[in-house]
Amino acid sequence: RPKQNQPQVMPLDLMAPQARQQPPIMLALVMAWWFQIAASGPSVQATVVSERLPDMCINEACASGMDALSSPELVDGDDAASLLATRPAVKEMSPSEESRSGREGSPPCKKGPIYHQKPRVRREWRTLNASAKAKVVKAFWTLKTLNTTEGQRRYGPHFHNHDDMLMLHACSTMDPRCDQGHFGPHFMTFHRLLLLKYELALLSVDPSIGAMPYWNMAYDSYNGKYRNDPEKYFFTEHFIGSFTPNNSEHEVTDGQFKYWPVLNWTRERFGNESELVHQDGKYNRCIADEWFKPEPCNCSEAECPRKLRASTSDYCNDYVSRWPQDPDGQAMGGMNPNGQGGTWEIVYTEADFDHCASFTETPTWMHWQNCIEISTSSCFTPGTPEYTLRQQVLPSLVMQSSAKARHGGQQNINGAMDKIIADLVSKLPENCTDMMLLGYYQQGIGPKKRGHSPYFHSQAHIKFGIDLLDVTTSPNEAAAFTGYHADIDRSNFHWMQNAKKVLQGKKWSYPVSQSATEAFFKSGAPPYGSSGPFGLYDRAMCANVSSAFLYTGTTPWLPGTLWHDVVNAGFAFYNLFPDHDGGKHGYTHGDVLTYTSPERTPYTYDTLEHLYYDI
Repeated sequence: RPKQNQPQVMPLDLMAPQARQQPPIMLALVMAWWFQIAASGPSVQATVVSERLPDMCINEACASGMDALSSPELVDGDDAASLLATRPAVKEMSPSEESRSGREGSPPCKKGPIYHQKPRVRREWRTLNASAKAKVVKAFWTLKTLNTTEGQRRYGPHFHNHDDMLMLHACSTMDPRCDQGHFGPHFMTFHRLLLLKYELALLSVDPSIGAMPYWNMAYDSYNGKYRNDPEKYFFTEHFIGSFTPNNSEHEVTDGQFKYWPVLNWTRERFGNESELVHQDGKYNRCIADEWFKPEPCNCSEAECPRKLRASTSDYCNDYVSRWPQDPDGQAMGGMNPNGQGGTWEIVYTEADFDHCASFTETPTWMHWQNCIEISTSSCFTPGTPEYTLRQQVLPSLVMQSSAKARHGGQQNINGAMDKIIADLVSKLPENCTDMMLLGYYQQGIGPKKRGHSPYFHSQAHIKFGIDLLDVTTSPNEAAAFTGYHADIDRSNFHWMQNAKKVLQGKKWSYPVSQSATEAFFKSGAPPYGSSGPFGLYDRAMCANVSSAFLYTGTTPWLPGTLWHDVVNAGFAFYNLFPDHDGGKHGYTHGDVLTYTSPERTPYTYDTLEHLYYDI
């Protein structure tokens, strides 16, 4: 049992060198795996725990480290010159009072602030005026074009090159212990630190931008409020360029980030001969052992470069590329001839956002995580009629429909599919997402007319295709990646505020041990989502990897993802909070949730601004 409050770090000499041969983590592989097991069901069933903890146990020391952790308030007297100080955002970035209230048409909040600190305020991209937007775009390009050494000489220690931070993200997916940044309780803690590091780098270039903007994906859904607005639609020249680039290479050649380069991996720049091995005076085992070394891309030359891509390494495109019809993405090799949810475009609403952010709907940390992420290959119990329909009958009908569509004979099949899907949707458990049924949530088909699809993270990855689809190197889509994940972070901030009274003293119900009993108590009854416990994603991607740290699904969580474990220990985080620098080993998952609790956080969002400012 680890000592209380001590960060847990895997001995670096135990990480098997051969583990760096782990196949690239890729959403398309997981999607294909789900359909591969559709006929027979998962080969490894999650451990079903029948016993339950007493209601008081989550407050007691029933498992290692389950004691409450207090979150003292920040003291007055922050250094106003420090980027880590909490202070108001600049005036020019303020949106209208209508937007400040959090929902268009709703009255502004009348209550005064309830927290004493003044965090910077992240605002939605469309609320920035022309001057503020131009400053943010320029700061992004500065991070891209200036190396860390020169950037820190000019702008200070918080500057980090964009592609250095991309490598940090890649290290999380290629960790020998399996993915340390996705599909688990650690998804939000890892990405919160990465976003914070990126934000501080932007602010080092230009503190007047106030905070990093976020992207509200629901606004740009196929039926979103900005979908047909030529000035505010995110996929225009005013923001990140076309959703479907008009060229055979699918490269983004319009927008504020047009021709964003995808660099070549070299040992001198990103490998064990690079400055990244000891960046900021810290040893990074991932870089030293080259856990991420992409394969040469597919070109016609005698020697092809190694682009900074993992699962999409075949592409030699020099610039960021987007392809909604990517066969490895939502097209799923032809199984989705019209895209997920019946459209190639995004399928997401503000009601979906509100659902996952609700403490009533998602009463624990893992309920929230499994709400925002893709769920398991089936939401139904093996052996039930619904399970058979979903796993065997429906995939067969989809394939027949796709084949007959070319000959105009799919009408009867589609009618049968509609009836089956409507019945299945009406019987889905709460917060369990089924990608094949995605569009039917939105259309309200079925007796329950659910009206929401808890499928937030991964949807944009899959819908964009190519570079954002490639999870390992998805930060290549810099503005979309940071804005999208910041909006997911916003969801979690709303959830933490809603859950604060009940869960803050219980470590936000974040996993603290490998106790199956505790996992069952904190996650509810199965079926579980792909994020666990006993995560299908981890078993699919890591059970057969040649590594000393196989994940077989016999424990609920991956090594390295518990409360006292260091976040992404192969390339850890330091110097992101004003009163804790990360210590010797880097921030733990518990540190993240302690220092971003509502009364301590150094940043917030415009939809929560009223908790900190009298607006």
